[in-house]
Amino acid sequence: MKKNIVFALAFLFGLILFLLNGPIGSRVDNIIFDQEIRLSKAFNDLEKGDQEAHDKGLAEFILSGRGSKPVRALALYNLGNSALTRAGKGDQAAAKDVLFYFKEALRNDPLLFPAKFNLEILVRANKEKEKGEGRDTSKQREGEQEESKEQKPDEGLDFPPPLLGSTP
Repeated sequence: MKKNIVFALAFLFGLILFLLNGPIGSRVDNIIFDQEIRLSKAFNDLEKGDQEAHDKGLAEFILSGRGSKPVRALALYNLGNSALTRAGKGDQAAAKDVLFYFKEALRNDPLLFPAKFNLEILVRANKEKEKGEGRDTSKQREGEQEESKEQKPDEGLDFPPPLLGSTP
């Protein structure tokens, strides 16, 4: 009788382990570790070179509202870096999002120094750009007067577009 009970318990234990490691276990993992799985899939997409899927995965993680604040801050920081890359390629919508992502990252984790550093650099760049635009208007007027007098062809100086299209 005792051998039958021990055998039945061992069989049930083995069956439970099989089910948890097999078909039921993957579903349980998806329910319990949903956020971690989303993040790992997002970073896996980044390693594959699929930037859009990476950004989408991070956005889904953030919008779910689950996860600790430092992890959400890191996801926002990574979205800010992605937006910064797109802004460098000329995407004006991404240029507006960069500051938002870095500010939100700092709201979630004030000790995330890379986000603080990037935000400070972007704010300084915007201030310098605004100062430069203020100086350029007076210089531009003088330049237009000289151009009308001289009527020289354009030398073709090629300046890259500014990194950001908006101010904080």
